[in-house]
Amino acid sequence: MATKPSGRRRADVKVNVFEQFELTSRRSVLDKKAAKRNRAELRAAKSAARVARMLEVENSVREGNSVPFTSRVVTGISRQTFRRNLTTTLTFSVAAALFAAFTLPAYSFSPDVSSLNGLGTLSDADTQGLVVDTLGQQVVAGRGGAAITSAAKLRNAIISRYRSWSGYTAEDYLTNPPYDAVTGSLIIKVASKYIGVPYIFGGATPGGFDCSGLTRYVFAQFGISLAHSVRAQGHRGKLIKPSDAQPGDLVVWNDGGHVGIYAGGGNMIHAPRRGDSVKLAAVYSTAVHYIRIYK
Repeated sequence: MATKPSGRRRADVKVNVFEQFELTSRRSVLDKKAAKRNRAELRAAKSAARVARMLEVENSVREGNSVPFTSRVVTGISRQTFRRNLTTTLTFSVAAALFAAFTLPAYSFSPDVSSLNGLGTLSDADTQGLVVDTLGQQVVAGRGGAAITSAAKLRNAIISRYRSWSGYTAEDYLTNPPYDAVTGSLIIKVASKYIGVPYIFGGATPGGFDCSGLTRYVFAQFGISLAHSVRAQGHRGKLIKPSDAQPGDLVVWNDGGHVGIYAGGGNMIHAPRRGDSVKLAAVYSTAVHYIRIYK
């Protein structure tokens, strides 16, 4: 005849159930951390490959050549712009390595920081935002801590540079355009000269650009007048199929939130958002249409 289980044994069963639940939860946490490490290591490897490619591009540009950069057209990048991009890439490579070592939570990489290295996506509301993202109380420290520039001072310096611009404006170029022929490769060559120019809301000169200000300034050099408005530019030329898009066409967001210059290979040159600068990047949305601008 079977004996009735004792209270002690029933208590043991409850403890075992709790222990099993704890082990399962712990295993799940470890699996998630391992997945995060793998993703961070992959990101670091991609950044390292990007740095190697950038070095190759610098050597080619120094020799006066134009070479493909991960299927992107890169022409006439200045040494200052290259070093700034290289420093950014190295910085995020180190950040990714530290992330893998200490298994930081996923939210350690904010969308703001990720976007500076071409990672993540941007919301439409951010494309025409403020001048510079303060990123909280973040500061930039000089060597040895001798010089410290707050985000506010950096923002003021960018604004001051923009206001002190005394070079050609879009209106000047429209009066006397330096280029007669309008070709896609020439449009990309002109646009690439402004890679690294900081984003400024309402900016329309090399002192600072917003998205539609950049496109207006580039096309003005070919004697083509574009309004300083995404929606207006989206109705300026001929609508073409995405499969027929060519370098020099406009990439316009369907909701009127953003615009860039298509560079081929699914990439564009654009002025992304506050705290960022003009760059060559992937067309990160599918809700876009393409416009071919004629003189």
